Amino acid sequence: MSAFGYQALRNIATGGDNNTAFGYQAGYNITTGSDNLILATATSSTSIANLTTGSQNILIGNNISFPSASANGQLDIGNEIYGTNITGTGSTLSTGNLGIGTTTPGSIFSVQGVANWTGATSTFYGTGGINLAAGCFAIAGTCLSTGASLLGTANSWASLQTFQSGFVSQASSTVVGDFSTTGNVFHTLNSSTTFAVGPNGATNPAFQIFASTTNAATGLQLVSATDREL
Repeated sequence: MSAFGYQALRNIATGGDNNTAFGYQAGYNITTGSDNLILATATSSTSIANLTTGSQNILIGNNISFPSASANGQLDIGNEIYGTNITGTGSTLSTGNLGIGTTTPGSIFSVQGVANWTGATSTFYGTGGINLAAGCFAIAGTCLSTGASLLGTANSWASLQTFQSGFVSQASSTVVGDFSTTGNVFHTLNSSTTFAVGPNGATNPAFQIFASTTNAATGLQLVSATDREL
């Protein structure tokens, strides 16, 4: 046990071993907790030094408290950076999480209100998206150019697919509208739509399929580029 400062480790009891405390009333309320490192002061009150039975905790700061008085493996730096399950010894990695602005980080690295980073799927909470000021966004080490699709090269489907939010043409990044069904009718959510087919760069399509809520087709209605029914 090492105590440096007025009433540091004042209430240590039998079983409270290998604690190190630096600062005024640092670790004041530790009783049976062990292997704690406290680099802090508790000048406002002794209750600020709230740790009692917890072990393997690290506290750095002035007049701050651990999230729990009895938990093990806590990290608190200035009431801003927190860690959980910081209990690895020797060269063994700890299995806990690290957080900024949150006492309960939900992933290996968590920033309150911004993101949770994990080895699987990371979650971003910001509503403004992600802006790369320089460099590129890469998938499997390959940078994507401006306007490139995240889907890779040509795609095909061998079975029925459902498009709930439309889809994007990879070549032109043109958004095709939302689709829905009413009874047995498959339709877009717009009041009218035209589906056109033609060669790349053509001014007029080879043909169009057109329908609207006021000009519903009876069967399949094909309309040429000059809007003449075939």
